[in-house]
Amino acid sequence: MAAPTNAKTLREEAKKCFGSGKVFEASRLYTEAIAELEATANADTGARNDVQEDIRVLYANRAECNLRMREWQDALTDSEASLRLKPWGKAAYRKAQALIGLEKYEEAYDALIETLLCSGVDHEAVEEKLLEIDEKAWKVKATEYPVLGRSLVATRGGFAPGDNVLSERPVLRWTKDESKYDAEVVEICAKHGVAAATGAVGVLSATESLTPFQVKCIADLSVPEIDITNESVVSWINAASELSVKKPGVCSDDPYAVSRLLLAIRTNAHHCVAKEASDPKTEQGGIFRLASKLAHSCAPNVVYQYRDNKVRFTALRHIAEGSLVTFSYRGELDFLIRSNHHRQRELYERFLFWCGCTRCQRVDRTRGIKCTVCCKGNRLWTGAYSSPSSDAPSTDQWRCDSCERAFADADLPLEDERRLEKAVSDLEGQSHVLAQNKYTLLKSALTDVIDLLGTEHWTFGASCKRLSTYFRALFAVNKSPVAIQLAFAFGAHYLRFLGSTRVYTDSPLAACHFAAILGNSMPEELKDLHIYQTDDESSMTFEEARLALLKFALSLMNSVYGAEDSVVGKGLAVAKRIGMELPAVPRHPRDPSALLPSPPAIVGLFAQWESTVVQLGA
Repeated sequence: MAAPTNAKTLREEAKKCFGSGKVFEASRLYTEAIAELEATANADTGARNDVQEDIRVLYANRAECNLRMREWQDALTDSEASLRLKPWGKAAYRKAQALIGLEKYEEAYDALIETLLCSGVDHEAVEEKLLEIDEKAWKVKATEYPVLGRSLVATRGGFAPGDNVLSERPVLRWTKDESKYDAEVVEICAKHGVAAATGAVGVLSATESLTPFQVKCIADLSVPEIDITNESVVSWINAASELSVKKPGVCSDDPYAVSRLLLAIRTNAHHCVAKEASDPKTEQGGIFRLASKLAHSCAPNVVYQYRDNKVRFTALRHIAEGSLVTFSYRGELDFLIRSNHHRQRELYERFLFWCGCTRCQRVDRTRGIKCTVCCKGNRLWTGAYSSPSSDAPSTDQWRCDSCERAFADADLPLEDERRLEKAVSDLEGQSHVLAQNKYTLLKSALTDVIDLLGTEHWTFGASCKRLSTYFRALFAVNKSPVAIQLAFAFGAHYLRFLGSTRVYTDSPLAACHFAAILGNSMPEELKDLHIYQTDDESSMTFEEARLALLKFALSLMNSVYGAEDSVVGKGLAVAKRIGMELPAVPRHPRDPSALLPSPPAIVGLFAQWESTVVQLGA
């Protein structure tokens, strides 16, 4: 069904008025035409689909009239009405212009990205507009940085903890569900060991439909120097070579271009799924115009989240104008308590670069191995891991922080270290907290770590954290007061590890997140019970411990994650119930070592639990 004759006449008259500069009259005529078409659609549901195309165009045209008259809010309302009927470039661009007029630059940025993902628009003009508002929307800009390539730096006064640094929708997104991909592309990639889950396979399957803007965003990403000694990289190059020959219609016929695309996706994509989601088929990855240029650091100054179809980066600490904006590519919690050596290896295997951040250039305090000479200090790695070849045996790169003796690799139990790191990593990877034999495996790993490495190695901290989690889960099942006391005791050992190794200065969230979870787990019915089994009546009660932990953690957690986060929301509810006021976010990270009293020795904690098990069994 064609548009009613009168509406068509009104539209033609409106066009003439607009062309001759009679913008107000054109707007009035468009309003009449819209009213007539909407009345037709309401009166005859069968005609609704036929006239909606005309209605969406009329709304977009009236939006243009409102833009000319500087009626920004009306222009925004009309462009959004048009977009609700069907997403298209002209209406998206007019929405962006209206938002710029309203000085809502962050929303305008999103609308311009939306415009550039549509066909039939002047991409060059829209990109110019995007460049104009970049620094109005965000206090960051892309800059060529030595070694790192194009990276983001802070502008206009920098950021304070809790500030929103960047919120951005992906310009390109893909599912990790292989069934959605081109079958032959999946087969070729699998043949060469390129996993579909990397996202690159999904992009390759969709290259025919990529817009010029999406192609440009990928081309603008920094790619690490290709290391032909890396088997993984060679596999990807081989896959690219075969794809360029067998699938030139889907991929480029240039193997170098395909290789670069694969590596750009592998090293710059972000996870695009809320942390609550768990179905692998719903998981997605994405490329972003700005966010994909953020550099990695093992002492990050922003934290990553994905909410409301946007990647969000929030300041963890003060970021001075001109400073590099960084986040941890592997998360802020478990990964950042690991040693420089372990983190470097993982980053190289996954992202193909060797981290040169300030933390990785310092003495490796999370790889302390107890000194068997003075029996007081820890032997610390003092060298720098500058490349994969730096695994070659060292002669004097280890030094005790007490007796100051120098040691070579041959003097240390490095084979035991590798074995225990694998054992602890495997336990961390187990999804079921109360899996069969979990306690026995955790006890065995921690006992060996203490005997062979000591308490200043990351495996000690990770094992204590895992045991605290285990006993919290166990308490939820059996309600044994001893279980929750052990959860707090092992938790205190973990917090002391974060303090003694100074991890909290590089990753304040590792301490805050754990402290908030531990504080939230306090059982109300046991609030007057002491957190450890001890004869010292002056030791801390669960109620006192909860107050100390939540005061320490919630200010930063709330500023970073907000009350909608489950851990923060629960903590804020507790704080409100007990009348606790949140302190201001500290300017510098706080040491968590003294939050809880000195805990009993590990061996005593194991004995306490095993004695309790015997009693329960009896």
